[in-house]
Amino acid sequence: MMTKRRARHWLRWQSWLLLVGQLWWLAGLLLTAPAPVLAVSDSYQGILDALSVETGTVTLPGANAEGFTGPTRWTVTVNDPGMAELERLRRRYQEMVQLRYVDWDDPAVQERVARLERDLVWRVNQQNAQTGEISGGLQTVRQLAFAYHVPGSRWYQDTQMIRNVIEPALRYEITYNNLHPDNGLPGNWWTWEVQVPFRLLDILFAVGEELSPDVRDDLEDMLLWCNLWIGRDSSSLTKASPSGDLFYLTEANGAWFRVVSLLTGLYFRLPPVVQWAANEMNWGLRTNEGLAAGTRSAGPKPDYTPWDHGRAPNQLYGDHLFETAAFYVYLTHDSPLYGPTSEAVTYLGDYFHEWLRWNFYQGLEQPATRGRWPHMTEAGELFMGAVFLLNLPDPPYADELARVVVEWLAKHPDDLEMEQGYWGIATPWFGNFHLPGDTLLGQPALAQAVARAQTPAPPPTGARYYPWSEFLVVRRSSWYAGLAMRTANVAPRALAREHDGGLVFFTDGNVTDFVDLELQEAQHLYDGITAVTGEVYNGPNAWRREESPMAGAATLGDFAAAGMALQVLVDDDRRLWAHKSCFAFDEEIVCLGSDIRSDDSRPVRTYLHTLPAARTLEGGSNWLYDGTLGVVVADGATWKQETVTYNDRDWVQTFVEHGVQPSGATYRFAYLPMTSRSRTQSYAQAPDFEVLVQTVAAHGARDRSSQATGMVFFEATDQAAGHAASGPAHLLYIAQGDRVHSLALYNPSPTTTTLTITLPLAPMPILVSRMRAHPWVTSVQAGADSLTFTAEVPRFGSLAWLQRPPDLSKSYKIVSRPDARVGETVTYTVVVRNSGDPFTETMRLTDTLPSGLQLVAGSCQLRADGADALEAPACAGSRITWEGVLSSSTVLTLTYRARVDEGRPAVLRNTVVVESSPVGVLSRSATMIVNAYRIVLPLILKQSLIANGRGLYS
Repeated sequence: MMTKRRARHWLRWQSWLLLVGQLWWLAGLLLTAPAPVLAVSDSYQGILDALSVETGTVTLPGANAEGFTGPTRWTVTVNDPGMAELERLRRRYQEMVQLRYVDWDDPAVQERVARLERDLVWRVNQQNAQTGEISGGLQTVRQLAFAYHVPGSRWYQDTQMIRNVIEPALRYEITYNNLHPDNGLPGNWWTWEVQVPFRLLDILFAVGEELSPDVRDDLEDMLLWCNLWIGRDSSSLTKASPSGDLFYLTEANGAWFRVVSLLTGLYFRLPPVVQWAANEMNWGLRTNEGLAAGTRSAGPKPDYTPWDHGRAPNQLYGDHLFETAAFYVYLTHDSPLYGPTSEAVTYLGDYFHEWLRWNFYQGLEQPATRGRWPHMTEAGELFMGAVFLLNLPDPPYADELARVVVEWLAKHPDDLEMEQGYWGIATPWFGNFHLPGDTLLGQPALAQAVARAQTPAPPPTGARYYPWSEFLVVRRSSWYAGLAMRTANVAPRALAREHDGGLVFFTDGNVTDFVDLELQEAQHLYDGITAVTGEVYNGPNAWRREESPMAGAATLGDFAAAGMALQVLVDDDRRLWAHKSCFAFDEEIVCLGSDIRSDDSRPVRTYLHTLPAARTLEGGSNWLYDGTLGVVVADGATWKQETVTYNDRDWVQTFVEHGVQPSGATYRFAYLPMTSRSRTQSYAQAPDFEVLVQTVAAHGARDRSSQATGMVFFEATDQAAGHAASGPAHLLYIAQGDRVHSLALYNPSPTTTTLTITLPLAPMPILVSRMRAHPWVTSVQAGADSLTFTAEVPRFGSLAWLQRPPDLSKSYKIVSRPDARVGETVTYTVVVRNSGDPFTETMRLTDTLPSGLQLVAGSCQLRADGADALEAPACAGSRITWEGVLSSSTVLTLTYRARVDEGRPAVLRNTVVVESSPVGVLSRSATMIVNAYRIVLPLILKQSLIANGRGLYS
């Protein structure tokens, strides 16, 4: 329990007297350093007393704070008599931080212990004996606090290390390095409201009981001040901390703040604070995906505000948010008071399954997990989130989580190496595993996850569009492609808006090219970018959200049709415009460009592909190949190349030029991922796609082999190769013969829009039926060679029907013998096999026996391979009928016996008819001969000469 801080002033003045006695050394320092400010004394004791409540309703002081818009839910009800549940969780976290669960016999653990000791020995030896300053500051103190609990370490249970190393280092941080509340948090809110409290919590949980009272009190004061629930006004150097907006669970920062609150409540034994943090996490993990638009809007784009990232899990820091929420679930999963709700766990699993799992390729996190900030860094937050969830008794999507763990460890066999990249992480222990002490903390959870990761799932394949990030993922078994139509969140030192519309390809052959990239390299390694040459614009207007007014994608299975109206600033008052589209078909991704314009004086290029200079580049006049990726230029343009250096590493960039201030320039090329040189050459001679339209108003391309067609409408038009749209839209459809069986539509507008679409092919009846059944669709007109439909589509909403229509073509009927005589019994088997999508309509089966066959009573049997509950067939006389819906079954089998009652020779044809409107009618027959005439013919054999072994033939 907390005690009053009566001894504080004497201890502090004693410390100062010692310093004054050494003025011969400090004189110069004191002339230049700011005057030290004492931490507050007992001002927080009243808050602690008021919140030390075991049962009842309490309003947290944050309800009265000013200067930021925080959560509206500040009142909580607690029911933890004796704080029994709080103490259980508090003990669990303290034992984690004190390394109670680590397997010290594990060789990997021993290596990390040795590395931790080597690092800390150097830092301790460099510590300033006069001031206490130590290299690494508070982070080094934290690692030393872990070392205090490492058996065999020179500092194991060494209280003299705490007195002689840790406490002097902390006094220096308190006195001269802003670690006191009165300072007002100069500079970065990130440091003082996220990094610092996490570090303070681990130090206090690890060695707080061993610290001198004055040092511990100062750390506790600072920890309380860093928590926004205490009621202080907004902070930072400008007194306008962004944490007010970030305090919502709309991105990882909101989750970090709540976990800080949770752990702070556990440390100080404050049930209302722990309950509040748990309530907030559970509330956020139930409703995060459906939050309303942000409070500040600078344009009609899906993100609405720079910080409104939680409305879809793929937003900026989506991997951080996942990891932090997974840590909360890991710590509290079995707590009836402070643990996650079932809805929260379900949301977290779906968050991973529907969004994040798509963006993990051979241990490398992909751009979509980082929203519009595709660094290509090896940040391990997604991996650690998977580790935490695999420690649950019944983890959601365990095989998918296992895949992430297995891929990551295959790439990082020696250590977790969680390199963060720029703006990477708030460095709680569960996101900072490049430090040896942190890897020790994570070892028990990792060991459990590895034990459960024996049967990983295969990677997902298909196309996935992220509307709130305007990001398209296309995954196949051996490659990954990402189209980032909004690459940057903020301009300073991040990716520029100028890189909107960039593609990135990872294959089994080139993934190592993207390992350990620095930001300076990563921001240049995008294919398909249309940009002016020279420096990327990072000026004050680069973040403007009214730029690039339209972007989106329609997806169907493996296929996608994506496009955007690019409009970005390339200087303070100059722009670049382009209409860009990409169509993912079966083998290729086809990219088209039109209306490329610029009012800047620099040349404009479209970059085809960037690769390390060490990789061999081959090519002809209209193709290039880098050993794993082929590019075919299909419009007669000549591609060029140049070598550039980023961060002391050489890269080859290939591109087509559009000249200075182009007006209406175009491009047309196709990517072939994971292909061969010979296939690239043959494709260049005979491309498998045809361009239907490439104008200012629309782009369209058709893939001959798959019969897939993609259309991007940049504006309303009825002049698009037989296609028409009443407004901007993305359309994708797949045909079989001359009829459409699959169709998808995306609305890129920020408001609900009524779209009327026309395409020049007739639809299959099942497609018409399902379109008419959709509540958004108001009209469907199916012509002999056309389809026109109208739908009211919500903002950034998608419609998709089918991917494979139900297909009964492999159904059959057989009879147990080809012939029979009167009075004999035969068995008929009818197999209805669906090799397409499940049925949603009623199926009707009718089997009428021909004259000459009599159904054996009680012999009818019907079974399915799925979970469908089947009604028994009606079997009477010479007729068998059944009807039902095969929503989860692919095979329906009917067997019955029939007796031959025809006495004359005959051929009996037995036919079954299967009807399922609107699929149509299918019939299958089995033929049998009855009472056939038997003719006896003499057997005539050709004499053979067979050696008998005696030199003779018989």
